[in-house]
Amino acid sequence: MSVSSARITLKGFVLFLLMAAAIGIPSLQASLTAPQNAPPTRDPAQIFQRGQEALSTGKLEDAERDFRAVLQADPQAGPAYANLGVVYMRRKQFGKALEELKKAATA
Repeated sequence: MSVSSARITLKGFVLFLLMAAAIGIPSLQASLTAPQNAPPTRDPAQIFQRGQEALSTGKLEDAERDFRAVLQADPQAGPAYANLGVVYMRRKQFGKALEELKKAATA
């Protein structure tokens, strides 16, 4: 893959997230899966899912809290950064949204 095609892929990813936020589609859960024996309040995958539900119902404070909790457990959780970007887009905080989307693209 050349550098220019990697840039197109990044631009396409950001465009997809912007479109998803505009029409209210929750971001992808990607690689987060719930282990069968993890306690619900400590399992990053379950916290992520709770954050997605909060995001889809417009509870932006709850969604932000949950996605930040996921990132505390796993700073490389790209989908959590992407969803934080969506939270900020819905608040019309586009500078913060772009920062989170850039982190998602490199996580």
